[in-house]
Amino acid sequence: MKATAAKKQKQQEIITATLDESAALARVKVIEGELAEIQERLGEEPMRLEDDEDYKVACGLLIATVIKRDAIAVEKEGFMEDVAKLVARVEGWFSRPEGDAKIAEGYFRDAISAYALDLDAKARALREAAAKVKSDKQAELLIAKANAIEPPKVSGISLTRKSKAEVVNEAKLPEWAWKRVPDIKAIEAKLDAGEDVPGAKLVPTVSVRCTPKHAKED
Repeated sequence: MKATAAKKQKQQEIITATLDESAALARVKVIEGELAEIQERLGEEPMRLEDDEDYKVACGLLIATVIKRDAIAVEKEGFMEDVAKLVARVEGWFSRPEGDAKIAEGYFRDAISAYALDLDAKARALREAAAKVKSDKQAELLIAKANAIEPPKVSGISLTRKSKAEVVNEAKLPEWAWKRVPDIKAIEAKLDAGEDVPGAKLVPTVSVRCTPKHAKED
């Protein structure tokens, strides 16, 4: 019984994903052939429609293209299902050690960053003190001492210092600290209503929504 259980467990540990490449490539070739007629309609220049008949033809081609695109997605998904299951299984195996490594990495990064910030604060205090002393010689000594405060060089580790502003009271910010942006929706509403907006103009656009299931033969 024990040997049988061990053998069953060993079999469970071996997972293989099979993908019939020849079958997949064969389907791709068939799909490419089915798309050939549509692709023949593509020119080097943008398609220009001269009349309503051209418009209907273009609409029909768009519907056919969208239908084919959806069919391609279904074909692809069929081949991807087994691979996706295996990927999810492997992700599950490694999720815990990956998470543990990420936590450890952040822990050490935070410690190194905090140490560097402490040293920077000490150097800044020395420079502030240098600015207040009357003796140039004493100021130079303080600045030299401040410049010498640096973490030791460690191969593979580099520090990038970057300061960022934190707003503590918006009411006290000067005018130049604010950035104004245009209210595009309000401008569009005025232009759509036929009103003139100095510094802006109306640029008409048309988006095309294709719903093959609503299509019917004319």
